[in-house]
Amino acid sequence: MKIIYFHRNKNNGPSIVKSFQLLINKVKENETVAAYYVPHQGASPLTVARNILFVFKHRNKQGINHITGDIHYCVLGLIGCKSVLTIHDDYAMVTATKGWFDKLYKWIFWFYLPVKLADKVVCISENTRQRIDKLVKNKKTEIITHHTFDNFPYSPKVFNFNCPVILQIGTNPQKNLETTIKALAGINCKLRVIKKMSESQQLLAQSLKIDYSNAFDLSDDEIINEYKNADIVAFPSLFEGLGMPILEGQAIGRVVLTSNIPPMNRIAGNSAYFLNNPLDENEYKIAVVKIINDSQLQNKLIQAGINNVRKYTINESVSKYMNLYGQIINK
Repeated sequence: MKIIYFHRNKNNGPSIVKSFQLLINKVKENETVAAYYVPHQGASPLTVARNILFVFKHRNKQGINHITGDIHYCVLGLIGCKSVLTIHDDYAMVTATKGWFDKLYKWIFWFYLPVKLADKVVCISENTRQRIDKLVKNKKTEIITHHTFDNFPYSPKVFNFNCPVILQIGTNPQKNLETTIKALAGINCKLRVIKKMSESQQLLAQSLKIDYSNAFDLSDDEIINEYKNADIVAFPSLFEGLGMPILEGQAIGRVVLTSNIPPMNRIAGNSAYFLNNPLDENEYKIAVVKIINDSQLQNKLIQAGINNVRKYTINESVSKYMNLYGQIINK
């Protein structure tokens, strides 16, 4: 079987591609695989048309064509071919804030037509599937969490009670970094932020005398080292398709603090400390202090996290996708 994976433009960030890489490498062991990045970045009609044309020119007429996420509209370049679309979230609709035309445009090209035209639609979490099914009535969506954490080795660390390192991955608005900064004011700790902070975020941290540092454009190994150096992984996100830092932190063996809202609470199960209102800086502060001062709680959450992340194995993910590809080829 030949499988072609189509990824979004490289300049859009590597996260989706990275999340698929272990799976693609494993599939390559037994199947013929190719991968392409679409050449254009953005959401303008011209960009959309050019990327659809690129996918059309590179499509696989005999085997499987798999759109790995974000560029959902590229399914339009696969009409008449066998296609799989992975949807990570409905963020395109969440960010459609320029009026009714923007919402209609994103709905048609990112959700309605892609879902209707793809042979199979894969959502990475139950939360994502529920959102997509509300946007487009269909019977095609199913859940496969392709993310695996085999490359995040368990690395025990003595908790630094005197000045713990709080690691937060992500600085976009939904990552809720501002609340993290406010909650840590007055706590003797170091805040480590991965992804470039905005000027306003830096000014807020400085005004509250937060001991913070910022790093971005890191390699995979450098990201893993950031988790290893942390004592607590903070992920108070307001909106996600899955919530990778939760599982990455748990795989390394760190306490994870996250939001008690889907999909974060579903992904973490009972293995994280939850914020009922991630925007409440007082609740957040109390949670951080409790974690720092309670070694039994730390150990309990770390062990629960290690057990939780064992559910996500590369072999299970590959098996589910190969099953899906086989269903499409044979129908």
